[in-house]
Amino acid sequence: MSASAFDAPRARRLSPGARRALALLAWLLATVLVALALRAVGWRETLAAASRARLPWLALAVACHTSVVALWAWQTWLLLPAGVRARFGRIFEVQAITATAQNTIPAFLGQATGVAVLAERGGAGTAAALSVLAQHSLIEALAKLATLAVAAQVAPLPAWMRRAVALLGVGLALLALGLFAAAWAARRRAPRADDALPPSLAVGLMDEPPHPANERRAEGAWARGRAFVVSWAAALDALRSPRRLGLAVASGLLMKVMEAGGWTAVERAFGLAPRPGSAVLALAATNLASAVPASPGNLGVYEGAALLAYTALGVPRDQALALGIVGHIVYLVPFVGAGWIVLSLAQLRGRTRT
Repeated sequence: MSASAFDAPRARRLSPGARRALALLAWLLATVLVALALRAVGWRETLAAASRARLPWLALAVACHTSVVALWAWQTWLLLPAGVRARFGRIFEVQAITATAQNTIPAFLGQATGVAVLAERGGAGTAAALSVLAQHSLIEALAKLATLAVAAQVAPLPAWMRRAVALLGVGLALLALGLFAAAWAARRRAPRADDALPPSLAVGLMDEPPHPANERRAEGAWARGRAFVVSWAAALDALRSPRRLGLAVASGLLMKVMEAGGWTAVERAFGLAPRPGSAVLALAATNLASAVPASPGNLGVYEGAALLAYTALGVPRDQALALGIVGHIVYLVPFVGAGWIVLSLAQLRGRTRT
């Protein structure tokens, strides 16, 4: 099945000149957002904290978080509908741009940008891109619960984390139930062009018979909307494949392992080892705090969560704050920089694709 089967007919593609202009605009916007993000981090505090750290360990932490972007791209590649053919390199570019967007602008706009880039640049179409986003959310929630389960073995979870675990568990169960039900229901039918509201029902909803032209427009909108929902559900075919789903879940868990590795490297950079598994507790705290984004890139929230986690383990407040600041920086370097590099290379190569 081709990618077009998972989306409505696309509008005429942009001309090469328009695509070049759009690519340049995207690069300029990304550059401005990256500069604002770096300014918001606070260089004085960052440099003061990093001056006490060992650079080789910080480089290792950056490498760990860079691998998370690659694993995220692999997960996207696994979750794409079987009929969508895309090179892994192109999907990595898509995920890098998405990571930059999600860490420089409000979260919902970042997710919308990721869907749009996957739909167009990744060639998936809107319905399939939205299905990938839904499956990402499911696997991310599962991976966060697994992280919290491990963190609970390190130290008793604070009250706010226990409440968050309960909410996350309920959300995961509801999301899983809905997505699996939609995926298996879609297996029984394919999108139909004639999925329209029956004229008899449309008439029954009105006091007077509708004008024929209005009726045709209403039926057309209903058909397009219904066909889109069916296409979205059909694009959840990774949930019907134990192998692909298993690999996608494994990639999600491996992402958490690498994130914990980044925190471990930051601890070693400061010569600290609060407790075996302390990096997992810091990861669990920052993951939960980031679940409801309060600022672009979770600036302030991320550092605060790490501060609470490390002070709970007996780390002095100034050292815990340094861990939080530097831990966030080594996370943002690949997550903010990767997309900017992709867009910059596209400009240098004179590519015309957006």
